[in-house]
Order: sequence, then structure tokens, then C-alpha cells
Amino acid sequence: MKQDRQKQTGSHSGMSKGHEADELNKLLSVWLHSSIRVMDVRHIRLEAEELVQLYRLPAHAFVFMLQGSVHLADDWKDASHSGYVLHGGKGFELNIKPSSCGIEYILVLYKATSLSGHTVYHQPSSVYGFIPPYPAILYQKLQLLADAWQDQEALSKVQAQGRFYDFAYECMRQLQESQIRTSTRDVVAQAIRFIQAHYAESITLERLAGLLECSPRHLTRLFKKQTDSSPITYLIQLRMDKAKELLRKTDATLQDIAVSVGYSDVYFFSRAFKKYTGVSPVHYRDSLYSSAFVSDMRLDNPSSLSECSIDSTGGALHTGIEDNNHYQNHDEGIL
Repeated sequence: MKQDRQKQTGSHSGMSKGHEADELNKLLSVWLHSSIRVMDVRHIRLEAEELVQLYRLPAHAFVFMLQGSVHLADDWKDASHSGYVLHGGKGFELNIKPSSCGIEYILVLYKATSLSGHTVYHQPSSVYGFIPPYPAILYQKLQLLADAWQDQEALSKVQAQGRFYDFAYECMRQLQESQIRTSTRDVVAQAIRFIQAHYAESITLERLAGLLECSPRHLTRLFKKQTDSSPITYLIQLRMDKAKELLRKTDATLQDIAVSVGYSDVYFFSRAFKKYTGVSPVHYRDSLYSSAFVSDMRLDNPSSLSECSIDSTGGALHTGIEDNNHYQNHDEGIL
């Protein structure tokens, strides 16, 4: 990631308020019929006393403000505390005013090419900006994008493309939500959405609450009220469901499955799996193979297995729960 001290020149043009939804719909339409390529990711920091001039965007861009204010039309949008996201087309002139701490923002430049091979141009006036309801989540995705872009490996550049789409999607989703949301934030829905998207990563209650800008206690209380479950219990159950699906549908090793659902230690994964399903992952997979074998034999010769019960193998999937008392009882302990 580049630490730029950026020279800026030009004049400013913007758009009137209330057009964000139209601009979003136009942008989505363009993206559906275009190939997107990241051009650069810059983390710009300027001291308060440094001279700040206007800057004409050399390509389409997302700007995520960390310190300072950005000028849109006749209005200054302060992003010093809550963050501010701006999208501008090539040629848009960026006007930023420093805060007492200076200026800091992340600039993501990209190029859009239509499927017919022609470069897609946005009018310089086609710009929208908004205060996202969950800026910390966007910031985290930008950090992942910047880390991938900074790496010189070709594979990391491919990953950066995916990270960019992930950020852009979340950005547009939050913009859409901010236009239709009620005055009360649906923190639980946001938490569930984040868990479903990041269950394979390291997630703690403190981290989740921090991203949603609330206390762990408050998040847990709201979560239990709406779902009868704690956030961590929900996370673990989701991981176990994903693990069971992988055990059923793939021949992946336990180590691969453990990592894919958020556990770097296969032994720790096996303990968690047994706690929440009643059997070990190996026993679970063996039971599935046994069930398939029995079913095949019944199809070949139903009468020879007339005394076998379908529940004979299914019951094995639910045994062993009583033997798990020595495992930790707290969900947080499992993590």
C-alpha cells in the first residue's frame, strides 16, 4: 500500500442531494455489463498545515475518508469521526478540507471496460457520497484489499480483484440500506450477515461488537432477544453446519475442513464438532457411508435386510452427547 503525499490540482464539480439512488442504479447497471480492474490502492496522509489543492481523479474511484472533510456540491461532509464514502468518475475533482489532525483517506482507483471492449466513462458530475451505517466493516474490507494489493505476488493481485468486489458490494449495500432503513439500526441483522460472510475467519464477540459500534453485552442482549441464541453460539452452529455439509459432499481431509470453517487446529475442531453434533467428524462421515451402503444393499435385495432399521445408523449420529460433559460449557471457550 502506498503512503502518498499527493499533489492535487483542478476545480470541483458535484451533484445535488437526493440523486444517490439514481447514481447507484446507474453504477450497478454499468458493472453488470463491464469488466472491472483495480488500478491502484493508495493510503494518503497529510498533516494539517500542509497545503491541500484540488485533485482530478485519473480513473473511477472510491474514496474512504478517515480524517478531514470532503466537498460535495455546496456542502461539506465531515467524516472525521464516523467515516465517509465517496464514489466519483474519471475527471471528478476531489476537494478535501483537513481536520485538526490533518487529512487521511484511502483511495481505490479502478477501470471499467464494457464486455464489447470499450472503456466505460462516467461523467465527472456523476458522484455520490454517504455516511455508511457500519463504516468499520468497510474499513476492514479496505484493509484486506490494500494488503492484497501491496503484495507483489501475481496470485495476490487476483485476490485483490475479489477483495475489491467484496468492498464495493458492501459499500453499495450499505448505501441502499441507508436509504430505506428505519431510525433504529438492525444490529442483529448486520451481525448475522457479517457472521455468514466471515464464519471461516477469526471472530470474537469483542471484534464483532466493535465492528457494529456497540458493546459486547448490548450485542449479546439484542441477539438473544431476536434469535434465542448468543452471537458466538450462532457462529459455532453455522460452522458445524458448514462442516457437516463438507463431510457429506466432499472427500476433503479433516484438516482442510477444519480450516475452511475457521479452525486452524483439527483436534480443536473435532472437539467442537462432537460437542455440537454428538459424534466426531470421522464417525459422522463413516455413518454416512454406512447408510449409503445399507441403502444400496436394500435396493439390490430388500428382503435380506428387512430386519435392519433406518434408525440403526441414524441413531449413531446422536450418540455420545452424554460423554461431552468434560468439554467446556461456554461458547466463548470453544473459540
